Amino acid sequence: MKKFVLPAVILLVLIIGWLLLKKQNSNDSDAAVATADVTRETIVESVEVAGDVKPEILVEVKPEISARILKIYVKESDSVTRGQLLVDLDNSELLTEKSAAETEIAIAELQLEKADRDLLRQEKLLKTRIITEQEYRDGRTVRDVAEQGLKKTRQQLDTINSRIEKSKIMAPLEGTVLSLPVVENQVVVGAASVNSGTVLMSVANLGDLIITAHVNQVDVAKLNVGIPFSFKVDSLGPIEMNGKILTIAPMATIVNNIKGYVVTLKIENPSPRLRPGMTAKVTIPTKKAEQVPALPIGAIFENRAGEKVVYIERKTGAAVEKPVTVGLTNNSFAEITSGVDEGTKVLLTKPSPKS
Repeated sequence: MKKFVLPAVILLVLIIGWLLLKKQNSNDSDAAVATADVTRETIVESVEVAGDVKPEILVEVKPEISARILKIYVKESDSVTRGQLLVDLDNSELLTEKSAAETEIAIAELQLEKADRDLLRQEKLLKTRIITEQEYRDGRTVRDVAEQGLKKTRQQLDTINSRIEKSKIMAPLEGTVLSLPVVENQVVVGAASVNSGTVLMSVANLGDLIITAHVNQVDVAKLNVGIPFSFKVDSLGPIEMNGKILTIAPMATIVNNIKGYVVTLKIENPSPRLRPGMTAKVTIPTKKAEQVPALPIGAIFENRAGEKVVYIERKTGAAVEKPVTVGLTNNSFAEITSGVDEGTKVLLTKPSPKS
């Protein structure tokens, strides 16, 4: 039995070798048929960027006076109308000041009435020369001072009334409450300038949304205000929305060490599910070629001289290298303006030097 072991092993090795050779030949055959034809395609060249969805107008609501929050009438995500009461601030001290001012006005009015009577009497006495001209002028001065005192107290009351009105915080626009970082009984600081004061809430109209994107200096040269665009957001799946370029910044900025320009894109008819803060994948078409000769991007190579070339399949012998001129390109196809004709079959893989 031992004399049959060696021939059996040799037979097994021969079978395995034949199978491996067959597989290699099959792979070589598959590689040989990896080709593409020059066909007619519509190619759209576009700029693709990512940007953040934002409200076109977002207002930070701040108090104009410092006070304690008495009552908050809305919560986050609530819809509000312009002029709607949002927050009541404690105005009890202001009401006390108002009462005191009204008392001062009453006193000032009495003082002015008395000064008017005194001046009228002094005018009569002056005519009969019972008092001097100087005494009459002094009486007029007293009357003028009383009049100015009344005017001052009335102005003080107007100021207090204005501050009382400001204790009621109204919605500056129709929109949605995006954030509400304060609570009732919290003491807030009045805004003396744009950058000061406590933010009570932020309100925006979610029907007017924009996308801001940082576009590199090469691509921004292809863009113009008014160009239409389309975009998607991952969280909304296949939903595609549209809009137009609203503004292009005149000066470059550097973001993540890349020099570019901030482009603002106005969204038209946004989905109700679109929210500020979402990241949008924007496609801005810049050029279009209708039904032109084209090849898949993967069929175009670069030779040692830096020329764009394709490799034309031959039934026998090595593939032929052919220089081509490429026009518009997108992620899938490249326009072929010269070099090969429609219907030409080219390789999708670069031949080895031995081919």
